[in-house]
Amino acid sequence: MKNTLRFIFLLFCITTFAQQNKVDSLKNLLTHQSDREKIDTYLDISKQKVPPDTSIFYLDKALILSKKIYFDSIYPIQFAKCIANYFKGDLKNAKKEIRKALGREKFTKNPDATNGHINMLLGVLNEAENNVDSAKYFYDKVILKLKDNNSKKAIEILSSTYTNYANVFLKSGKYEKAIQIYLNSEKKSASVGDDQNRLISLNNIAGCYKEIKMYDKSINYYKEALIFANKNNDYQNLGAINLGIGEIYTLKNDYDNALVYFLKAKEILQKTEFRSVLNIAYQNLAQIYLRKDDFSKAKLYSEKATKGIGLIKDDFSKASILLTEVNILEKEKNYQKALNTVNKVIALTKKNQYQNLLKESIIEKIKILKILRKTNSLPPLYDELLTLKDSILNKENLKVISEVETKYQTEKKEKENLLLKNQATANALTITKQQQKTTALIATLSIISLLFFGSFFVFKQRQKSQKQRLIIEKLEAKENERNRLAGNVHDSLAGYLRKTMTKVDNLNKELKNPTLDQIGNSLEKAYDKARNISQEYQKLNFNKIPFKKYVTSLLFERQELYHINIDDEGLNDIDWSYVKPEIKVEFYRILQEALINISKHAKASNIIVSFTLKQKNLYMQVIDDGIGLDISQSFESVGLSNIQARIKDLNGTMNIKSQQNSGFELKVSIPV
Repeated sequence: MKNTLRFIFLLFCITTFAQQNKVDSLKNLLTHQSDREKIDTYLDISKQKVPPDTSIFYLDKALILSKKIYFDSIYPIQFAKCIANYFKGDLKNAKKEIRKALGREKFTKNPDATNGHINMLLGVLNEAENNVDSAKYFYDKVILKLKDNNSKKAIEILSSTYTNYANVFLKSGKYEKAIQIYLNSEKKSASVGDDQNRLISLNNIAGCYKEIKMYDKSINYYKEALIFANKNNDYQNLGAINLGIGEIYTLKNDYDNALVYFLKAKEILQKTEFRSVLNIAYQNLAQIYLRKDDFSKAKLYSEKATKGIGLIKDDFSKASILLTEVNILEKEKNYQKALNTVNKVIALTKKNQYQNLLKESIIEKIKILKILRKTNSLPPLYDELLTLKDSILNKENLKVISEVETKYQTEKKEKENLLLKNQATANALTITKQQQKTTALIATLSIISLLFFGSFFVFKQRQKSQKQRLIIEKLEAKENERNRLAGNVHDSLAGYLRKTMTKVDNLNKELKNPTLDQIGNSLEKAYDKARNISQEYQKLNFNKIPFKKYVTSLLFERQELYHINIDDEGLNDIDWSYVKPEIKVEFYRILQEALINISKHAKASNIIVSFTLKQKNLYMQVIDDGIGLDISQSFESVGLSNIQARIKDLNGTMNIKSQQNSGFELKVSIPV
């Protein structure tokens, strides 16, 4: 499996269902209760482990009685109906029910916190429907409403909102931002004893570290999350955490342990009403059985996951399940259907900017197109894959993540030491000091809230910049494709003109009859004209060439196509603006010819390409660890003949070293 699962929790701030079914005993109470007491009992029944429709049935009864006795505090009932509809998969009615609660918050103990809770739920439900902009709108409202509210309830809601906000960054592959928000959210939740939000933050942090392949850190955070899940008998989260651990073992190619955790997750999730997560468990089992070459079980679980895809509103989970279906179809050699399905995945991932899933789906599409021999569609996909590879994760991201993690662990350790110190001297503290400590804590939390509020607006500005950058990258990609096609045209034309000039030159030598002098003069003029056309064509079409992008794309393409490790050295150290366009074009073609020959004939596993610019000479060295070649026959090769001709045209030099089974080395020097 290729990182297809990055399951995250959308936090509602709800209590877990009771472990034992108390419905019958609660029903017995109804016969002796007043209308007001029945409302509470109906609400209690809805909180038990009952199907969503049963929960909604009793909640409707509670609402009817509330209207009958003019009971205004119906917010808990509307909230419970919202949650029941969510677990039922009916997001439309879930939003409808929670909107009915607006205005009823004034009858609760903390109206501002309750209003924030309603808006957070609307954000969560919109996010579940993939309405990301609407989700952010409601999250913004919560932050603005509660940033200065230091009540326990307000801090719980604010922390939950930050967690859900971080989920948006996690889904889009912005892991450093997600981790930073999760860590701070977990810290705020710890300050008010909110175990549920701590569990969810820790789980999602583990998910982030899993995606950036820091597996030990991921497992540590999963284990912390498991403590809270087991403490509260939270089966839904227990199932999802087991899925996460199973996926780490999958990424480490430990399929036996992965299978243990996925089967455990399936057993746990089958006891819950959270069917969408169960479908993801099916998808993971399908992937594992594919790895273990048990195709019948793989197909069985893939069909289970695909069958339940209609229950899933989240595009991220849908894309993951469909990508697994693509793997099954490839195994069945149903490539056309696989191509149609992977195109659906690409559409979903582009719509929601799921960068890692997009990368995986493009790789699958390239594989399918190669099998179907539709190679004309490959170059744009290679360019897109290269852009994704650079944007998803870089050293700067890892540096930011490392700094955030170090800060968090340091503060956590300091907090633990301070707690031990406070416990040792607790009996000596006076009431006045306790009051001062409480005041200081409240002030600290206020400052943290303000810092987060400011950070939020920074995130928004960065997100706008990201969108602008994506637009620019698309325009550059189109320009690169035009340049690539123009380069091919130039290459063909230049080659044709070179052959023409050679023929003319040979013909001139043969025309020794004095009576043909006039013809000879005409041919010389044609020769000069052809040379001028070739030179002018080079200047006309290649004044601006993104040379580094061209070369990087070429290296990446050969690496992916032939599974060869290719390292480039010095490419980014050279200021290519000092190199003439026509030299860059020919230099690129020389490298292309060399790589094609090595890829096809050398049977190499590793290639090193190095570039140097010094003393007005451009140097390139290509070394491989392949089978080598016979230098005495090397120039009978069309590829090497082309390389030699190009270097000669540029007044350059070429040196080849090669021994049988000892690799191949090409050194090129061209004056610039």
